[in-house]
Amino acid sequence: MKKYCAGCGKEVPEGVDKWRCPSCGSTKITTLPFEPWSADKIARACRHAVEAIIAIFLFILQPVPALGVFFGLSLLLSYPDFWGLWVNLLFFSKILILGRIITVVGFIIFLIACVQLLRGNGKPITTGLYSMVRHPQYFGILILTLGITVMCVQWGMYWNAVEALRIWLIQVSGYIMLARYEEQHLIKEYEKEYQRYKQKVSFIFPVPCPSKIPEPCFSIILALIVVSLCVLPIL
Repeated sequence: MKKYCAGCGKEVPEGVDKWRCPSCGSTKITTLPFEPWSADKIARACRHAVEAIIAIFLFILQPVPALGVFFGLSLLLSYPDFWGLWVNLLFFSKILILGRIITVVGFIIFLIACVQLLRGNGKPITTGLYSMVRHPQYFGILILTLGITVMCVQWGMYWNAVEALRIWLIQVSGYIMLARYEEQHLIKEYEKEYQRYKQKVSFIFPVPCPSKIPEPCFSIILALIVVSLCVLPIL
């Protein structure tokens, strides 16, 4: 009878009694390719699915240049006719070069964070970008959306630019709440190990938080400073 790694389902060579999977590090062996999911594993998967849906919803709120503040990416996804105009603005407009650079940097951070997260096989990651901030995937999204918001500031009129910055602050608040929600479960699951990691590494933004200020509040303060800097050119 064939045997499999209980962690990832990889087939175990015949005649092997003691096994440590080179892919996931599990030492458990099963006769099924994958063990039936436990209630905890199902609950964790559902929680991650809900978090992903909320994260996507927050991203879709993002306004984009030339499409109006209250439409943004949702309008872009609904009407493919706008794609050519927006792609031309995003990649070729000389006016939006600063926002374009910020957007690309944010996308690269998000992509690297996702790759590192997938390689972690569901375990806490403390290396790479995760050694700089505890939630680099959200940091990447916020930098990406900030870049698109800066494009709106460069492209739009005063009121459109201000509303775009307000929506970015809503996105920042949403991702902060998501990150805090995730950490509550991580602390329950990994306890002291995650607490030590939490004390060493910054929250969402790679700026050390003063001990007397709660991390979410400090993150909002940093976001307000960024928004103030973006508003100055249009005053």
